[in-house]
Amino acid sequence: MNKKQVKSYTLSKETIEAVKAYAAHSGNSLSQAVEYLILRGLENTQIAEQLADRVTQHINRFIDADKKNTDRLISVLIGQSRTIGKIYGVAITAAVRQGTIQKDELETIYGSGIKQCMNDLKGGYSND
Repeated sequence: MNKKQVKSYTLSKETIEAVKAYAAHSGNSLSQAVEYLILRGLENTQIAEQLADRVTQHINRFIDADKKNTDRLISVLIGQSRTIGKIYGVAITAAVRQGTIQKDELETIYGSGIKQCMNDLKGGYSND
């Protein structure tokens, strides 16, 4: 058995007019209209919370997918860097064999190039 209680609440004039208009539109009594509006409002609040949770889940999925794509891109860049390093090594070796670069200059060439590259990868761009 659904017992009803009588309660008194203070509402603004605009709210009372809106409830009266809804009651007239729906064909319900004022009490029924207020009860219906309160219950629907609570339902809508619950639905909004569920939607917020779903949106958060979807955003997290996008973030995870973005991280995976970023990791793939980094892998490709690392592979390209290795290839460039090999080409660089072949070019330097050829230059030494041709006599364009002296053997005593190799340490300076390799050291500075590798150090600069690692520094750039770490984000410490310098103009040394």
